[in-house]
Amino acid sequence: KFPVLYMHDGQNLFDKPATAPSEWRMDETSADLIAKAKIRPLIIVGIPHSGETRTAEYLPPVTDSEVLPGLKPQGEAHVEWLMREVMPRVERTFRVATGAENTGIGGSSLGGLISLYAGSRHPEVFGLVLAESPSLRMGKHEYWKALFGSVGAWPSKVYLGVGTTEAGSAPANAEANALYADAVKGLDALLVDKGMDDARLKFVIEADAVHSEDAWAKRLPGALEFLFPAH
Repeated sequence: KFPVLYMHDGQNLFDKPATAPSEWRMDETSADLIAKAKIRPLIIVGIPHSGETRTAEYLPPVTDSEVLPGLKPQGEAHVEWLMREVMPRVERTFRVATGAENTGIGGSSLGGLISLYAGSRHPEVFGLVLAESPSLRMGKHEYWKALFGSVGAWPSKVYLGVGTTEAGSAPANAEANALYADAVKGLDALLVDKGMDDARLKFVIEADAVHSEDAWAKRLPGALEFLFPAH
């Protein structure tokens, strides 16, 4: 039986879709790491987003309309759907090692945000979280700090990744880049304050990396080796 990693934005994990500039190369990378005995053999489930309604689909419950005015969050329903329909279907079909210690959830950008929400609300289900470039600056960003600051128990392992030029390398983006990186640094500091040590928390900030599939693909080996190390 094998651990499972449920990944958001399934369209760009294993192939380059027409709507994205690149892909995560998740199949090639994981196969290589398994062959080299650097990670446990695992099952990776790519969950495609819903297209035009992706923002609402991946948006955690928002009580303050200033975060994204006029948008009704569907993130909680999405996470419930994962647990109610997707996970049982996968477990019926494949040789799955169950339990939070064998169950990861991940994604990038909004996919990283909803993965953090799923893990923070259901650590008994999702014990491993992979969050690349999570959208912690969306709308009224203080909301996300309050949301995650209120969490009592976090999953057993959390991986956070971000670049220093998420908004692009142009000088005009300097402030946006600093704010984006600082938001993820802030979450890392919050988790440290919650008692998570290096064995449970890995934070990678990559110089000059932008908000792209290529950046997430580059950091993927380190994320998988941290979350699914070979025994």
